[in-house]
Amino acid sequence: MRIIRFFLVLLGVVALLVAAVAVAAEVKSFADTGQLFAKPLGEIWAKAQIGSYQAFEVGIERHLGLTWLYQSVFLPLLERPPIAAAGAFAALGIVLLFLGRLFRGRR
Repeated sequence: MRIIRFFLVLLGVVALLVAAVAVAAEVKSFADTGQLFAKPLGEIWAKAQIGSYQAFEVGIERHLGLTWLYQSVFLPLLERPPIAAAGAFAALGIVLLFLGRLFRGRR
């Protein structure tokens, strides 16, 4: 049960970090140009840091064996503009952290 909890919490924290980065990218873009991004979050992430983008995909699909999670949940979110994806990633992160809390073992 500890390993399940670890992965749920890890994915929850990653989702919350992605949400925070998406909001920061929107704020920076708005401060610089006065316009919000029209590009998808995944494209912005890949352009800024291709290594971490690829590691995220490989980590979920191959190392954790959760191809369905990446294809069904994360990829559609990464195809959205950052401000839309930020809310969805934040909600997903909170749900994953809550599920991780449910797997807490008795001491």
